[in-house]
Amino acid sequence: MSLHNLVKLRDVILLALGVFILSGFNPVFADRQITYLGCYQGVEPPKLVTFTEVERISLFAVMQQAPKHECIYYFGASIQQPRLINEQQQQKNDLLNALVELLNRAIQQGESETGSDLESLIAQVKAQPVTGRLLDIDLDLTRIETQALKNRLITTTSSVYLPSRKQPIRLFGLAKKTLPFDAQVTIQQIYENLTLPKFVDAGWIWALQTNGQVKKVKVGYWAHQQDYIAPGGWLMPVIADDWAQSSMGDINELLIAWLKTQTLQLMNNAQEKTGQPNVD
Repeated sequence: MSLHNLVKLRDVILLALGVFILSGFNPVFADRQITYLGCYQGVEPPKLVTFTEVERISLFAVMQQAPKHECIYYFGASIQQPRLINEQQQQKNDLLNALVELLNRAIQQGESETGSDLESLIAQVKAQPVTGRLLDIDLDLTRIETQALKNRLITTTSSVYLPSRKQPIRLFGLAKKTLPFDAQVTIQQIYENLTLPKFVDAGWIWALQTNGQVKKVKVGYWAHQQDYIAPGGWLMPVIADDWAQSSMGDINELLIAWLKTQTLQLMNNAQEKTGQPNVD
């Protein structure tokens, strides 16, 4: 490369670096609104807090402002942000396209029972809302205060949902949709009473806790460990390898990623209307 071109390249790099540095020293300050909803509604109205002229808010500051009630189940709490809606809508669309692809395969192969099970799974996904949930975040105030890496920064308008602990176990891809929570019952015991669709790997089940933690749990007579699912958690059969592959990616990964976006808010809204836990 000639000296002239090297000088031009240097100037371009310096210009880009200058723009980067200047932009880093010009933060955007604005009012950030945080809305708080939860199990205490009926005792007090939703709370709205405006952090005035700030660039960002620490998660600790957000949770310090949250209402304090004995009913709150922090393990199932969630933050929703409008900026995530479009991304998660695309995520839902990709999942539905992948499931329709499997359904078409089942139809072509004459697998009518598998096709029926897949239609039920597709209907369940379609009925679920796009929430805008912020993922992989811990909302327990004590842990946020004592573990610096958990004190994330909130840079946009958000809503915080603080549910009650009185939650059923949620089932996905199965005929039943919920089960009453029983702290003494293991996942292995729950599995023994489930009717499984044809397209699953019968030796395993996914356990997705309400805080987003995921574990592939071994089940059946050969499983000797004891695993538990917390109130509001999801249990979902593992899709067998023969049915797990699609042009959109691995179906198991797509389903787990989607379920992580779901919150307890929709279930609690249904419960508030009936006065009963949403258990069938």
